[in-house]
Amino acid sequence: MRMKTFPRIAMLLLLIAGLAFPNISTLATITGSGVAVPIGAGSARSFWVQCIAPATNSANVMFGDSTVTATRGLPIAPGAGYSTPTCEHCIYSPSTTWVYVASGDTIACAVGN
Repeated sequence: MRMKTFPRIAMLLLLIAGLAFPNISTLATITGSGVAVPIGAGSARSFWVQCIAPATNSANVMFGDSTVTATRGLPIAPGAGYSTPTCEHCIYSPSTTWVYVASGDTIACAVGN
C-alpha cells in the first residue's frame, strides 16, 4: 500500500509545479496595413504583453490602445521591443492592446499568464 502512495504524491507535486509556472502564448505575427489593429482576439487574462519589431522594419511600430495611430502611442523602433510591466492585478487583453504597423512592416507579440 505504501509503495503506491509515493508515485501518486510525486504525480500530484508535478501537477502543482506545472500550474505554478506561467504560460507564454505567442500570437500571430502582424503584417502592417497602415491601420491600427488589436494584437489578438479574445479577452484572455494576461499578466504581461511583449512585442518585438524586426530590424528590417522601415518605420516605428506604435503600441497602445484603440486610439493608436502613426503619431500616437508608444514607439517601438525597428529592431527593438516593448514589454508591459508584469502585474498580477493588471489584466492585459490581446483584444484591447493595439498596434499601428506601417504597410509592409511586421511585429511579433506574446502574452503571459
